[in-house]
Amino acid sequence: MHVAINATALKANRSGVGWFISEVLRNLPGSAEGQTYSIFFNKAFVAREPFTHPLVQMYSSAIATDRLYSRLLWENVQLPSLVRQLRPDVFHGNAFALPLANLGIPTVVTVYDLVHRVLPKSQTWIFRQYLDRIVPHSCRRATRVIAISEATRRDLIEIYGVPSKKIDLTYGGAAPRFFAEPDEKKLRTVRQKYALPNEFALTIGDLDPRKNLLTAIRACGTLARDSLPLPLVLAGKKISDSHSLELATEVERLGLGDRVIFTGRLEDDELASFYRAATLFLFPSHYEGFGLPAVEAMASGTPVVASTGGALPEVVGDAGMVVPPDDVEGFAAAIRRICGNPGFRDELIAKGYSRAAEFTWENTARQTAEVYERAVAEFREK
Repeated sequence: MHVAINATALKANRSGVGWFISEVLRNLPGSAEGQTYSIFFNKAFVAREPFTHPLVQMYSSAIATDRLYSRLLWENVQLPSLVRQLRPDVFHGNAFALPLANLGIPTVVTVYDLVHRVLPKSQTWIFRQYLDRIVPHSCRRATRVIAISEATRRDLIEIYGVPSKKIDLTYGGAAPRFFAEPDEKKLRTVRQKYALPNEFALTIGDLDPRKNLLTAIRACGTLARDSLPLPLVLAGKKISDSHSLELATEVERLGLGDRVIFTGRLEDDELASFYRAATLFLFPSHYEGFGLPAVEAMASGTPVVASTGGALPEVVGDAGMVVPPDDVEGFAAAIRRICGNPGFRDELIAKGYSRAAEFTWENTARQTAEVYERAVAEFREK
């Protein structure tokens, strides 16, 4: 079976969606007998980080697809022509969208979340308009729809009326480096580079209002007033000057200037060391389509306190503590319990390892390959 995949949404500086795409692509070859792959990459990406495998043929977009208008041009003018030339057995739109034109073959589309509908203010107006048109259109046109969590599947059904029987569930995972034994030399290097304290609460993710970092800051402020001054490390790149200023202002208002560290964006090879160095991991996000950092933290042996936003409760399960996203006192109480009860912390760590082991990219790739087979079989039956 020949599978064509549009992966032009993949960028060098990967977000959660970017990591999901890249890890699935790395694990697809060999996950199903007889499948070969033609993968279309962003022109700006493929030159920096080629995916090489005997079962994979790489193609570069004729234009960089970082901007919405160039992405639309690529997906709806150049891509359909290339797909027709290659004549694959199935086509996979790996980031919310299929071409508007009917390709005349089985198609699969992956939808990671519906944040543009659940939290519309978290997206620009133009991108909301694009997603609110292309996602339902693609789901109607697709032979099969992949959702990365039960929460996303439920949103697709309730918001866009996608038939439940049309949706396949493929969870994300954690890469092997998060399960590996700690690299003590790397851990020391990271601690020194970022001047990390011996104990701290950690968040990882862009400094985005959707990530709800104000709740993490305020929870640590509550603990400081209660004589439990656990430092907070916010690891992620700045999205907007206004929100970064809002976070800094809140830190100053609460008198936490010496207890909150902004690291900026981490290098990919530093992530595992950050998780392992942390006392616990905070994930107060308002909404997540899956929540890769929660799985990565559990795989790294770090207790997780997550919000009830989107898919986080189903991902964390009983292996972490789950609190409503705006419940500052609830987050503070969870932190207090973990820090004050070593036995409970050890219990969460053990449960976290077991829970994280259920989420692997090998499983994700295998399930994705099965969706391709299912799409082809259903298309033939029509």
